[in-house]
Amino acid sequence: MRRNKLTEKDLSRIVKRVIREQEEDGGKKFLSSEEWVEIWFQLRKMTKSFHFPDYGFFTFGGLFFFYNEEEGCLELPPQKLSDWREDTSVAADILDDYAYRIQNYLNEFNSKNSNLRLELEVGRSYSMKMCAY
Repeated sequence: MRRNKLTEKDLSRIVKRVIREQEEDGGKKFLSSEEWVEIWFQLRKMTKSFHFPDYGFFTFGGLFFFYNEEEGCLELPPQKLSDWREDTSVAADILDDYAYRIQNYLNEFNSKNSNLRLELEVGRSYSMKMCAY
């Protein structure tokens, strides 16, 4: 059985293709956990709602984002409204307010940084994802 080995030229071609595909996919940038820590400290300067990263979690108020190693983004798992309040409409209002406040801080961050843009995606059950572009 013959095994094919990747050459340096093959690896270079693969890396270029991956970069090109990422640029075509909206230009999302992969950030390391350490890069997110630096960004989190910049966001913390705007408000104390961004707590110091601890145990792999990036906390905003009562929301615990974790680093997604595959995407290089921060993610908040779907939230169970009853964990926030007995009245789920009140819980939804609280999470809407959190998402609104985070987006405002990201907009402020983006206005000061021309080489990096942060975006917040809010999904079903208030799952959230912060990615860099």
